[in-house]
Amino acid sequence: MPKVAKELSAVAVRELMRQAPGFYAVGGVAGLGLRVTDNGAGCWILRTKVGKRRRDFGLGGFPTVTLEGARTRAREAREQIRGGTDPAEQRKATRDAIRAAEGKRVTFREAAGQFIKRKRSEFRNEKHAAQWQTTLETYAYPVIGALPVDAIELAHIKRILDPIWTEKTETATRLR
Repeated sequence: MPKVAKELSAVAVRELMRQAPGFYAVGGVAGLGLRVTDNGAGCWILRTKVGKRRRDFGLGGFPTVTLEGARTRAREAREQIRGGTDPAEQRKATRDAIRAAEGKRVTFREAAGQFIKRKRSEFRNEKHAAQWQTTLETYAYPVIGALPVDAIELAHIKRILDPIWTEKTETATRLR
């Protein structure tokens, strides 16, 4: 029969922080422990198996996450594991999805800057590249410069082009 750690109180956990660095089981949930580092910091760890691999899941730092909070997070993680989900993989997938969404949120100003940088070698001369930049700064950036590229609509484009379409047809055509 496996050993079961004695369920410690919050006061006893605070006392563990004064102990030597190491991993201390706190009980209440199988595999829950407090890792005390060399510099005296503490973090909650759930030590468990996912499939055939032993994994350590970080549940937050002590005292930011209380003993009861750590037990709750450990129970939730164990439930996910029983349901066939690896909490670490799920957290990684969520983090990757956030990064991908942020990547899609490129503003028009950033996208235009990247475009001009890549196309600079194709321009006839440096003056031509400067004209592109000036045209965008004068007409497009005030209207859509801060907007994410995926949020730009036809109404925005019309708002930029309508005032200059009849007066500066060539500039409006290039800007379009």
